[in-house]
Amino acid sequence: MDKAFYLRRLHLQCLYRLPGRAKSTSITLAEQGRGACPSRLRQTGFSLVELLVVIAIVAILAGAVVTQMQPNVGEGLLATARVVASDLDRARELAVTGGSTYRVTFDTADNSYVLKHTGADSRLNTLPRSPFGSLQDSATEQTQNLSDMPRLGPQVVLWAVRGDDNSFQTIDSMEFGPLGETIRSEPTVIWLASGSDAARRYIPITVNPVTGVSSIGSLQATSP
Repeated sequence: MDKAFYLRRLHLQCLYRLPGRAKSTSITLAEQGRGACPSRLRQTGFSLVELLVVIAIVAILAGAVVTQMQPNVGEGLLATARVVASDLDRARELAVTGGSTYRVTFDTADNSYVLKHTGADSRLNTLPRSPFGSLQDSATEQTQNLSDMPRLGPQVVLWAVRGDDNSFQTIDSMEFGPLGETIRSEPTVIWLASGSDAARRYIPITVNPVTGVSSIGSLQATSP
């Protein structure tokens, strides 16, 4: 059998697979040596649709990764909010215990707040040491800088201090009186923020004007 005849026969067998006739030894050997018929080769490439699906999945995963890059935003905000609420409760307790007034002054630009005695009894000007205080604190003032607090997630910032009357009035300080009340007759809300872009979150700390008690609100995804 000459080569030209063999190739024509192989081509016809690939196209028609004559019924009732098994593969010849020649075809079997050809398939083993050269591979199967071209029309029946297994396709190993990707179609355009498959590539588009893969690209879409990669885009979705990339968006998810951006959010997951800041996994501790909520935990960090809540932990910092507890520290701030604890400091405010401490200022209230000092006012009640000493029967005097204590002021907390907020500085959003410096990301900090300062506690100071403002009552008439000068003996109370020296503040008890705070577990969260700075080593640079003076005897009469204690500063809490949120930027210096240990953290695992993104930086927590003192975003705003406002009244709870929808007026967006900015408040730079609040005082606690001898009964635990605040000198300001309206609730005071301290807003903390952390994260960036889609992962940015906010949390409020509201101080009741009558009792002076601080309460931590829920995390929010939108700017208040």
